[in-house]
Amino acid sequence: MCGIVGQFSIDEKTNLLSKTEELSKMLESMIHRGPDGEGKYESKNLIMGMRRLSILDLDNGFQPIFNEDKSIVVVFNGEIYNYIEIKDELLKKGHKFYTSSDTEVLVHLYEEYGEDFSSYLNGMFSYTLFDIKNNVLIVSRDRVGEKPLYYSIMNDIFYFSSEIKSLLLCSDIKCEANKDSINDMLTFNYVPYPNTAFKNIYRLEPGKSIIIKNNKISKKTYWEIPKKSIYNNNFENFETLDSLISNSVEIRMRSDVEVGAFLSGGIDSTIVTKYMREKTEDSFKTFSIGFTEEIYNELDYAKKVSETYNTNHIYKIVNQDDFLEQLVNSIWFCENPHGDVSFAPTFILSELASKYLKVVLTGDGGDEIFGGYDKYLDFIYNQELDINENFKNYFNKISVFNILEKESILSNEFKSDLIEIDSFKKIEEKYIGIHNSDFINKIMYFDSDYLLEGNNLVKPDRMGMANSIEGRYPLLDYRIIEMMFNIDSSKKIYNGEKKYLLKNILSKDFDDDFIKRKKQMFTVPIGEWFKDKEFIDKINPIICSEKFKNRGIFNYDRVLKMIQSHQNSEENYTRQLRAILVVELWYRIYIDNKFTKKPSFNDLI
Repeated sequence: MCGIVGQFSIDEKTNLLSKTEELSKMLESMIHRGPDGEGKYESKNLIMGMRRLSILDLDNGFQPIFNEDKSIVVVFNGEIYNYIEIKDELLKKGHKFYTSSDTEVLVHLYEEYGEDFSSYLNGMFSYTLFDIKNNVLIVSRDRVGEKPLYYSIMNDIFYFSSEIKSLLLCSDIKCEANKDSINDMLTFNYVPYPNTAFKNIYRLEPGKSIIIKNNKISKKTYWEIPKKSIYNNNFENFETLDSLISNSVEIRMRSDVEVGAFLSGGIDSTIVTKYMREKTEDSFKTFSIGFTEEIYNELDYAKKVSETYNTNHIYKIVNQDDFLEQLVNSIWFCENPHGDVSFAPTFILSELASKYLKVVLTGDGGDEIFGGYDKYLDFIYNQELDINENFKNYFNKISVFNILEKESILSNEFKSDLIEIDSFKKIEEKYIGIHNSDFINKIMYFDSDYLLEGNNLVKPDRMGMANSIEGRYPLLDYRIIEMMFNIDSSKKIYNGEKKYLLKNILSKDFDDDFIKRKKQMFTVPIGEWFKDKEFIDKINPIICSEKFKNRGIFNYDRVLKMIQSHQNSEENYTRQLRAILVVELWYRIYIDNKFTKKPSFNDLI
């Protein structure tokens, strides 16, 4: 697990050796992603480097890594879980290895299979591989976007990095807000790919590679979620699913350091913990956090799972005092504004785990892949409309601000600067082309494609790596995803029972009171805190200030009315108010002050 950065001269005219000091600053900015070491490759038209968090081959796995004749070089962020199987095949074909790290398989796969070798990988990754002889650069990202990869193209130089902060240190790249992305965030609750909240900085989409050769840039798709599924409507093959999850957990436990698990007590983390126990007789640590507000607290369930599977359970209680400081932390490390306040407790959980180990398995992805969200059942399908019209109505329902609400909450000045106020139009064409045979599978596709990459995988990666903790997500193995999108949604949500397939697996170990209880979201009770005078007094200098008013994004009077209405319990504006708060905090962190080190909440007042 690492962080990678670099610059590539597309037209070969710029001698990048003059920018090695800039490379060093880029690497230094994300030392948290790899506190165990640093490596660089420097040539006239390519300078790149990495920060290392040592997980495999602790003594010899330093990067960059080369092939036998040093004509191919790679820097890599992530883990290749099937590297042992790949290495065995490559050894049979005559390749020679000089390390035991998973990274080395990349250079030999490229030798063997060329530019499309990413399709052989089962893992979470972003990498940059350079074919020195042929002057070909390949930048690739894993199938669902577990690992980040940002890039910018300025003055015929291709910049890339695991984090935006390092790109902002480059002299060619200006730190400017992308207003259209801010607008999108107010719809999605996060900035959807391929954009970021910064002008001219983008993120590589999941399952894609950028290839630069002959002074030209192209983008290739090597994998995507099945769009046109061949359904097995009589799915009863629980043994196959059991085998897949079991193997997914097993290969994600490959490590030369201790591996633990995040355990909320929910279905997904319980499944992961169950299979971990089956794969080892050794004791392993599980981690969770609880809240002083009992309605949000699942600690008793987490303790029950820990007792059932005999783990060494470690937990912490979170209260309101922790929240605002951790919210600033989460925005700083996430870099894009996001309205998901569970980033903050995830940061605290990661900080707790980092005192004991470097690697944890988590249940991330279970809701999107197996059908766990209440919203999948809450939406009332209109039989008089076709599936695409229903999808648009669903999108408007789940949006933080739908198109009508945006018209009233955004200032006229801000709206006039937007290319398009209706964020749905940016994804509409893609989702009309999703030919899943039922509506729930279609909206699960949306969550698996956009929500995971844009928010739910950003959270464990950024909050984990901020504390030098690597998260691994067994339920997002691409083999499981392909299987699940070839199953009718009625088998995932069976007779109104969400996540039926996973609950069936757990039914041998837990009773119905545990398995069929109402889902609790991993979040903080910020909606109640917005009614608390002490909390409101803390955030008033942010969203009830002249600076906020003069920024000109929001209709100030409308915001004040929303706050008052929420405090009086006339309307529930939790999602809207937290999004507004986060946008203002993001501007103060990245645009107003351009902090080079993590600020405190008081620094932003």
